[in-house]
Amino acid sequence: MKLLRSLGSRLALWAMAGATLVVLAALTITWFTLRRQMLASVDRSLERGLAWVVDKPVSTEMGMVEDRLAVEMVDPYGSPMGLCVVDKANNASIFQSTLWMQGVGSNNLPDELVQAAKFSLDNRDTSASRVITKTVETSGGPYRLGVLATREALYGASFSLLPALAESRSLALETLWALPAGLAVAAMAGWLLARRALQPVRALSFAMERITAQGLDQRVLPQGKAEEFQHLISLFNRMMERLEAGFAENRRFTGDAAHELRTPLTILQGRLEQRLQDPKLGPDEQDFIADLLNDIARLKAILEKLLLISLSDSGAMPIHPASLDLALLAEEMCDDIRLVDPKRVIHFKHDGDTRLHADRGLVSQVIQNLLSNAQKYSDKDGPIAVSVNNGAGYVCLRVTNAGRGIPWEQREQIFDRFYRLEKSRSRALGGAGLGLALAREIARAHHGDLTLVDGAPERITFELRLPKGETNKTNNTTKPMPKAKH
Repeated sequence: MKLLRSLGSRLALWAMAGATLVVLAALTITWFTLRRQMLASVDRSLERGLAWVVDKPVSTEMGMVEDRLAVEMVDPYGSPMGLCVVDKANNASIFQSTLWMQGVGSNNLPDELVQAAKFSLDNRDTSASRVITKTVETSGGPYRLGVLATREALYGASFSLLPALAESRSLALETLWALPAGLAVAAMAGWLLARRALQPVRALSFAMERITAQGLDQRVLPQGKAEEFQHLISLFNRMMERLEAGFAENRRFTGDAAHELRTPLTILQGRLEQRLQDPKLGPDEQDFIADLLNDIARLKAILEKLLLISLSDSGAMPIHPASLDLALLAEEMCDDIRLVDPKRVIHFKHDGDTRLHADRGLVSQVIQNLLSNAQKYSDKDGPIAVSVNNGAGYVCLRVTNAGRGIPWEQREQIFDRFYRLEKSRSRALGGAGLGLALAREIARAHHGDLTLVDGAPERITFELRLPKGETNKTNNTTKPMPKAKH
């Protein structure tokens, strides 16, 4: 169950289970304590009743005594006292009240209680023994029986325990009815305590969720006084400091290297172009210098991409949003491809209002990369399909070309920097493995996204989704738009 995956929920359930065990143990102890107290109070009533009866003359005509027993000798639970008197000399019954229980031994007094009472009398200097009590089960229910012995007779008194047990059961049921509420309170208290105890963990999780290449400045403030959490937060903050310093150094190196290499490459390019104009050069030398100029142009393109990626990593990619029509821009770039590759068939279509706010230069770079890849990696002279559609709050551009599909495990790797699906072929075609990585960074800098979508076999389709709203002048987030369902 998803609920049990939460540590807070498990702690709350453990608290409820612990509370249940504690309550059940308390109920058990309370039940036995109440039963003992109940029997003690009934025993006191038996002693009081027998003490009152033993002072009366023994006679078969004790009706008046029975009347008073029914009125005055009542236990705390409302049960009247029954009475039985037996002559010790001949073991004959002298008196038995109508409330006396039936079927408890000879002369209606249990033999074991009679013997215990006689033994008590023999070991005392008084005229009466102590009251011997016992719970007796009869067909009419449980009774509490007390026996007292004198020199002349045996006295037995009894109270039905049904009223006492009924009151105890009523109290137990009332307690059981309150049990669910008590458990709910325990669960809520456990959940609140767990939530409070896990507050540092939530703060740490929230900080981790916000960690990106642009968000390495995230730190977690000390939470609570628990040493374990304080140590964990301290370790996390120190780790973030090391990561931030490492990433900053890497971005600084990339940016500095791009800047430092740009100038000598430009100088070299100028000198080679100047040398190429020398009429004394032969055809072979001209071809050699032209190849060098192509390599320099490629190196400069890679440096520009590295510089843009470095700026994106630092959250400082310059974006100059303006109103543009994505369909019109894509159609113009398709026309450029037709001029360079006239044999290439490019199908273009658009639907709805495709205007948005974005940086024209950067978006052009993304479209150029997608069209260039479709041209390079499609089947020979294979067609390219370009579509631009209006969506709910976004504009979607798709570029599809015929070619071998991309393995599923590599569908996200192709957006990694310097990753090339076919390394030898990419080098031959001039690829450096930065185009798609930079294109996705540009898309996300505009709060959009670039994805490889599922399509028909032997077809490769990339989808660029850009929001219609205005974009910040610098990218301060890399959070992509929600992916469309295909």
